[in-house]
Amino acid sequence: MLRADQLMIAPTYQEATDEPGGGDVPTRVDNSETPWFPPIRSQGYIGSCVSWGITYYAMSYEVCRLKGWQASSGDNAFLFSPKWTYNQVNGGVDSGSYMSDTFNVLLQQGAATWSQWPYDTDYLGWCLDSATWKSALRWRLASVQTLSFASTSTGISSLKAALANGYVAPFATYVTSWVKARVADDRSTASDDRYVDESICSYMQGNYGAHIMTFVGYDDSIWCDINGNGRVDSGERGAFKVANSWGASDWNRGFRWVSYDAFYSSSQVSPAPTDQSSRLPLLQSISACYYLTVRDRLPTHYGRFTLNHASRGDMSISLGLSAGTDAAPTATTALSAFAKRGGPYAFDGGYQGVDGTFFGDMSDLVAAHPSLTRCWLVASNTGYAQPLSVKDFAIEDAAGNALATYQVTPADGVVNGGVTGWARWHLQPCRPLQDPIPRRRRSPCLASHPVPKFAIPWTGPNRRGCQRSIPRRC
Repeated sequence: MLRADQLMIAPTYQEATDEPGGGDVPTRVDNSETPWFPPIRSQGYIGSCVSWGITYYAMSYEVCRLKGWQASSGDNAFLFSPKWTYNQVNGGVDSGSYMSDTFNVLLQQGAATWSQWPYDTDYLGWCLDSATWKSALRWRLASVQTLSFASTSTGISSLKAALANGYVAPFATYVTSWVKARVADDRSTASDDRYVDESICSYMQGNYGAHIMTFVGYDDSIWCDINGNGRVDSGERGAFKVANSWGASDWNRGFRWVSYDAFYSSSQVSPAPTDQSSRLPLLQSISACYYLTVRDRLPTHYGRFTLNHASRGDMSISLGLSAGTDAAPTATTALSAFAKRGGPYAFDGGYQGVDGTFFGDMSDLVAAHPSLTRCWLVASNTGYAQPLSVKDFAIEDAAGNALATYQVTPADGVVNGGVTGWARWHLQPCRPLQDPIPRRRRSPCLASHPVPKFAIPWTGPNRRGCQRSIPRRC
């Protein structure tokens, strides 16, 4: 499920630009056949497709590709949980989520593994294991790249180049409106034989069933007889491979093909098909397709805080810094998971307030403002009937050592409706520490993503954000 979305606010969102390398891309790429791609699984009856496409498939794949881990084994210690992001961003209602909210959680709060926070039918509860919140901060997005103009040949080339460079690409579409056909047998080549009679989307007829899936590859040899005349005509060859989150019984063992021609607002096949009424381009907008870069970085400074609230949707939390004598922070970072979201529920998804201990990353703040030594937790609460209790606040180094005690205003730590409270204390210098990389079932690791081999075309200006409108159904 998707929600109507207007603005992606994360500062690291960028349009795809020409990258190092160049040349023609291969005629066939399938990143789902690598050991880094997770097994096909099902979201069940929960409207969590955004988190499946982004967190489970794309995030798991990119981290395992970075580290050389075997995601294809199905080991849940290597796979990231869609429940982690979906429960943080759905507003306490099982009716879909924003792609941008999911990206922002992964940029700020990172990702918890499936083994730490297993996926199930509970879409309300937040994880209450503080160690999971802390360890999740290691695995975060570094950037989100937009693949624009998808309904043009340039957009199709950009997507093929991204896949050839080893990425996978979550995208938004209207899956109920996909028109299913069969891969036909092009007798002039044997390269398509393994796919003959598999299901393929020939075009999209309408805008029903908003859904997120993930591009994982493509094959230029696949033929869909789009105009139905029994001949291989111009524009009928080529299809992208898609991973869905409806289990292995969906279409082609959980994967789908979609023809290149389906990306266009009108068919490019000649002679043209005669009956494609209500045809729309495959993606929900010209920039509803992305690829991700990830990072493996342990914070040097953690903000640890313990809260109690019966209505998490009424509160917001920021971490900040100031000079030692200042009465307010001069540099802050808002935590997207605590930005008045979650609905009228406690942290466990119930109606009675419970304690929760959480972590945020203060490393970038500390590095950017080395002269600021007073640390802040700023808590705002708009729920007059449900007070927010700040029970603890500390800054930890990478080894888990608390660097100081805290003071709270109001003195009892209770932030009532319409009042902003804060905790503050002085930061002592600490030496950054590094955890050893997990070694269980570890393959040789990449220090970072490899330099792309194929240029990703882009014909518009770079910008630090992107706008799109994405409906909310699944």
